[in-house]
Amino acid sequence: MGSLRFDRRLPRAATGSNWAFQTVDKERLVQPIRFQQLGRKVTGLLAVALTLVACGPGSSGTAAPSAGGNLTFGAIVGLSGIFGQYGPSYTAGMNVAADRVNAKGIIVDGKKLTLKMRYIDDRSDAQVALASGIQMFRDEHVNILFGPLASEAISMTPVAAEHNVINISLATQAPDLVGPKYPLLFAALPANNYRIGAMVAGIQKFYPNTKKVAFLTGSGGNDTIIGPMTTQLAAAGITGTAFTYPPGTKDISTVATKVVAAAPDLIVVGNSPEEQTSDVEQLTAAGLPKTVPCLCYSTQMKPNGRDQLFPSAFSPVDPGVQTSPEIDKFKADITKYLPNPTAFNVQLALAYYFTIRLTALAVEKANSTTDVKAIAKAMTEVSLTEFGAQFQWAGNHTIQVPLAVTQISGTGVSKVVQVSP
Repeated sequence: MGSLRFDRRLPRAATGSNWAFQTVDKERLVQPIRFQQLGRKVTGLLAVALTLVACGPGSSGTAAPSAGGNLTFGAIVGLSGIFGQYGPSYTAGMNVAADRVNAKGIIVDGKKLTLKMRYIDDRSDAQVALASGIQMFRDEHVNILFGPLASEAISMTPVAAEHNVINISLATQAPDLVGPKYPLLFAALPANNYRIGAMVAGIQKFYPNTKKVAFLTGSGGNDTIIGPMTTQLAAAGITGTAFTYPPGTKDISTVATKVVAAAPDLIVVGNSPEEQTSDVEQLTAAGLPKTVPCLCYSTQMKPNGRDQLFPSAFSPVDPGVQTSPEIDKFKADITKYLPNPTAFNVQLALAYYFTIRLTALAVEKANSTTDVKAIAKAMTEVSLTEFGAQFQWAGNHTIQVPLAVTQISGTGVSKVVQVSP
């Protein structure tokens, strides 16, 4: 099972989120020390640089495209520091995407380009990420940037815009920043309302008789969920009531008693894995029947006798419980770069996989590696269908794709559906 989080602190990745890669430079991947040797030049933003090497005049007629050199995507990834545990999964997914792009090649101006990956470690430090991004923009002429995560992304967004760089970010704040101020910013996550809509659709799919929902959270922890979800639940004929407590409160027995008295048909709990687990345990101790399911959006918990729903932040599949020829092939390809990956590793690997594929398609459609306005326009016009779902960037530059909602029964039996708002 995955444990991608939906909290607004880091990859829900990252994650189920508070809602959070051959022709590849193999040496950078198999020798982690190389990342450390990059020192201060490295930065922690998943940046993807787009650089064309040796591009000549296009061919004419129906002649096969000639070799046109390399197209380099540069990525700034946290391969060390607090987010270092996630970095290898991200790079593995990007490398698999590059392999699959190169199976066909990218045709620009009649030339067949080979995609290569360029990685820099930001050491999970916003200042390192910022310095590395500037170095990539100015010295390496990177004009497409993937990342970074968490606070690093907020620091990089205005700098990428200043340098006229397309910025593709998995940060949970990215969907809130896209718009006229940052016309070259693209979110690798769906918009907040889209994700919430998928959660509501999941509730209706698995528990169609739900009429009352109780939210339980440390106040201020997931205000971005309570308001929009209450509105969307109301549109579906479901009443949502919030039960909050001060941040950091360990003993929530008083609030838990109120929740039990409200007799909800379903509870919504999240904010962080630790808080979610504690809240559910205390609700059970207060007498909440185990027949009341939990939409637990921060992490998938171990079976505890209570049904739980876990919505993905960005993916149409849950590789921890699903199997299919496509999913199994992706898992096998990941092992080329990440031996013995867990389901969580595979889920993280998917995070930037789809956006690498879509961006490569957009470069080809724009027929340019340098016209960022044309590439950005094409990014909203291309789509990719894999794993039974269609991926595309909406006009507001957020990803739209049916999201996986996993139901885990109290006894541990899992079922996954793809839902859209």
